[in-house]
Amino acid sequence: MIQTQHSFVFRMLRLTHVELRKVITTRSSRWVLISIATLWLLAGGLQLWEASAGEAETIRPASALAGMYLTMGLFAPILSILVMSSDWRSRDVMTLFALEPRRHFVFGAKVLASMILALVLFSAVLMLSLIMSWGVAAVTGIPLEWAEYATGIHLLTVSTVFGTLYGIGIGSALLIPALAIVVSLVQITVDASLTLTLDWGSYFASTSVMSPFVGEGHVGPAVTSFVLWYVMPIAVGLWRNQSKQAA
Repeated sequence: MIQTQHSFVFRMLRLTHVELRKVITTRSSRWVLISIATLWLLAGGLQLWEASAGEAETIRPASALAGMYLTMGLFAPILSILVMSSDWRSRDVMTLFALEPRRHFVFGAKVLASMILALVLFSAVLMLSLIMSWGVAAVTGIPLEWAEYATGIHLLTVSTVFGTLYGIGIGSALLIPALAIVVSLVQITVDASLTLTLDWGSYFASTSVMSPFVGEGHVGPAVTSFVLWYVMPIAVGLWRNQSKQAA
């Protein structure tokens, strides 16, 4: 029994390591990471520059954090999509299934790798916002103010968690990276249209699931949103992972 558990853990760790390594070695994933870092620096730096240039009395790390966490809702799904689906556009998935024929292990490793990657990005946002804030405060001599920083961390957490889950679902259900990324980007416009133009639109918007966690909206739309855009795609993705022929 213990040997079986050790074998399971070893296989999952090995497969997860392979998935994380591919994020660095795959060109598309590298460009996404570079884009994320660039936007973080621009967004956070602009927020802090406006504060220091406007003769603010304090430097607020929450301002830098606000400029960065908005990008998480955009890029967390894209990275998860690439992790879940990029193998299927090449023969890499055949090699992966040769190493581990039990496909549910591979699916679980991809999900775990997506979550680890999200945690790394989450930590990077926090560290970068602090480093940039401390740097500006040291150069300008303006003291730091920590008001609303905890709120920013909370919003970052919500955005990262649900953005990652959305990417896992859409990526695994469609298994075509380009199509899944387009769907995730179009979904932003669709969600805005649904919630602004229709009274019942929030029940079908993917972002409604986050509303109760940020003090907005009702539980009903959040539940339907979670089932429609998170539970069902992940279930379809698991089924497709088990049944799709590796070309």
